Amino acid sequence: MKVILDIDDSNTTAFLKLVEGLDYVNILKTISNEKTEQSIQDLVEAFEDVRLHEDGKKQLKSASDLLNGLLA
Repeated sequence: MKVILDIDDSNTTAFLKLVEGLDYVNILKTISNEKTEQSIQDLVEAFEDVRLHEDGKKQLKSASDLLNGLLA
């Protein structure tokens, strides 16, 4: 299972020390670039929108509506 966490900068060092000691946790990558962090957050939100759409809880724009909005 993959988990994405957003940890307050003031607690990052303590948290990483805690999880590094767990043999069942493998830290793949840490990201501290704000632009990359925002891109990841946007992607997470997009996946959540898709999940809600699949559950019938959110209506999404069609691809043609999206393109028409970009070209207008």
